[in-house]
Amino acid sequence: MGPRDGFQIQKEFIPTKDKINIIKTLVAAGVSNVEATAFVSPKAVPQMRDAAEIIKEVPRNGTVYSALVPNLRGAQNAIAASVDEIVIVISASNAHNLANLNRTVERSIKMVQDHSPETEIILHLHDNRGTAMANLLTAMMCGATTFDTSIAGLGGCPYVPKAAGNLPTEDVVYMLDDMGIETGINLEAMILAALQLEKILGKVLSGQVMKSGPRDPERAAELCGINH
Repeated sequence: MGPRDGFQIQKEFIPTKDKINIIKTLVAAGVSNVEATAFVSPKAVPQMRDAAEIIKEVPRNGTVYSALVPNLRGAQNAIAASVDEIVIVISASNAHNLANLNRTVERSIKMVQDHSPETEIILHLHDNRGTAMANLLTAMMCGATTFDTSIAGLGGCPYVPKAAGNLPTEDVVYMLDDMGIETGINLEAMILAALQLEKILGKVLSGQVMKSGPRDPERAAELCGINH
């Protein structure tokens, strides 16, 4: 969900073609479900004003494209744009849910239950206090199987100053590969995608594996210029 959560907080508008190119690199790396954008008020989140154009231009090759929606109008716009899935966020705290969606957690849960009782629950983890990876691993041990991650760890929240980014996709893939868990995502392709995004944004991003590379020292040197 880097193209949505990661891009939404960037102050400078990212050209639509660059957003689409990053999405294409994710798909080429094997990411099968991409949260590509959000159908929200362009006044509230200017970075997402090209949502319909992005959904129109992404490659349709079996990839599932989802988009965040905050309300019924956003859902209607997403469906009209041919989004495959819509994403509804429910925060862990009332304070954040009120700031983000202007409704309580209880009201959000009831809304989802009333309109889509069989909704899949996905765990969304920011790396506040550096515990996101530990939280993901703990959730897996408890039976959770679906998580949001973001290319290069890009992310944050417009309503939480200094909010940490999200779990880097390439870091999670690296850990799961080491655990023998198949993701279908090519780690080296994800590292290259993260490095490409870093160049587009012109700043150092928080992903760690994109800096250190894969375990093979020769490939790490070739991809990231790192000598182990």
